[in-house]
Amino acid sequence: MIELSQKDEILLGYFRENKSQRAISRELKISRDTVSKYIKEFESKSEHLDKLQKDEKRNEEEILLLIEEMSSTPKYDTSSRTRIKLTDQVIEDIQKLLKINERNWMGYTR
Repeated sequence: MIELSQKDEILLGYFRENKSQRAISRELKISRDTVSKYIKEFESKSEHLDKLQKDEKRNEEEILLLIEEMSSTPKYDTSSRTRIKLTDQVIEDIQKLLKINERNWMGYTR
């Protein structure tokens, strides 16, 4: 069985299964902005592909490149991110926040 990337799941859910962006976002536990970004990017490239296919012979190389882009996994530029070391203090802070979150969740579900 072929394992789908997150991008594939988003596009199949939206275009084939007619799911809303909100439903996809909830199902995959990702931001709606990410879902929207992938869909808009795909639609934009699809429109460009339609235009190129009108003169398919002349645009063959560009068409193949565009199809490859549309089906590839996303690439992220992490070069500008600041690196954070996982110190004992950071671990302690995370544990405190998790406890607070758990208490808030317990109060919400009752």
